[in-house]
Amino acid sequence: MKSLADFVVEALASCFFLTYPLVRWTKARGYRWTGSGFIGTLAGYGSARFLPVSPLSCGLVLLGVILVSVALSDRAEELLGHKDDQRIVIDEWAGYLVSIAFLPHTPQVLLSAFILFRIIDVSKPLGVARLGDLPGGWGVVMDDVAGGFVVNVLLHFLPH
Repeated sequence: MKSLADFVVEALASCFFLTYPLVRWTKARGYRWTGSGFIGTLAGYGSARFLPVSPLSCGLVLLGVILVSVALSDRAEELLGHKDDQRIVIDEWAGYLVSIAFLPHTPQVLLSAFILFRIIDVSKPLGVARLGDLPGGWGVVMDDVAGGFVVNVLLHFLPH
């Protein structure tokens, strides 16, 4: 029987278990594409209004989001028994928030960030994928944070 703390970890890491019906694991085939990352990114989109616009506050909130995401992902990975289990989507939430940090939260920016982040998250260009090799929760989260950073840089150069 899982403890209440472990239940909360899994709930937060999986966007309140919304990803569970999407992921099917088999030893023979491994994971299949599920779209569960879309749910984590959608959670980021929905919580964007809570990201402060003040640079100092925004930076501190992002630091907290990243550290909490790493800790929760690390424990969720242990509980679920798979490296970067697809049910864990708190990393996409954190990555999306990085992609909109220090930018105006206009509908155009939020939607552009959503689309670009999904593209970057799936394709993992520019060595972003290598960050997934970091141990534990760091590997789960940092490739998405780096992807969010790439999107953020791109959006700084686009008109909004």
